[in-house]
Amino acid sequence: MQLVSSLINLSARGLKDPAALDVLRQIRLRIRSISMIHEKLMKSGDLVRVDFADFLDDMAIHFFQFYKADPDRISLKLEVVPVMLPVGLAVPCALIAGELMSNALKHAFPGGRRGKILVGLKPLESGEFLLRVSDDGVGFPETADIRKMETLGMTILNALVAQIGGRLEILRDGGSDFRITFARRPF
Repeated sequence: MQLVSSLINLSARGLKDPAALDVLRQIRLRIRSISMIHEKLMKSGDLVRVDFADFLDDMAIHFFQFYKADPDRISLKLEVVPVMLPVGLAVPCALIAGELMSNALKHAFPGGRRGKILVGLKPLESGEFLLRVSDDGVGFPETADIRKMETLGMTILNALVAQIGGRLEILRDGGSDFRITFARRPF
C-alpha cells in the first residue's frame, strides 16, 4: 500500500490542476485508511478482527491532521464503544467513516465557521451496530438525495453501505448527521 501511495505522490508532482490534485489526495487518504486497518491487525496479532473503536480514534486524528483542521475552530468528539469487527467488515466501515469525515472537514465549515464533528460507533439492542459521523456545520442540502448523487464520494459511500448490507440515513437538523446501521456478519 505504501508503494501505491508513493506512486500517487509521484503522479501528483507534475499536476497543476487543483481538482486533479484533490482527487489524488482523496485516493491517497482512502489508501491510508485501509493501511491503518492492516497496521492495527499486524500490531494486535489478531489477523481476523480489529478493534474498530481504537481504529476510529486513530483515523479521526489522522484526518484532522491531513486536512490541517484548526482544533480551536473545529473540535472532534468521539463516542465509540470497543467493538471487534472482522477485517472484511472493518475495511468498508473504515472507508465509509473516512468518506464522511472528509466530507465534513471539506464542506461543513466554510469561511472560518466554527463547529464540531462527532464520530460514533455503538451496538444497538437489535444486535446491529450504528456508525455515525455528524457535524453542526452548514448542513447537507435538503434537496440532495444521497442515494442518487453522482459525486465520487457519494457513489463510493452508497456502494460501501450496500456492500456491508447496511442502511444509510441522514438527519439534517442543525448540520449533517449520517447514520449507517449494519449487522456484524462474517466476511
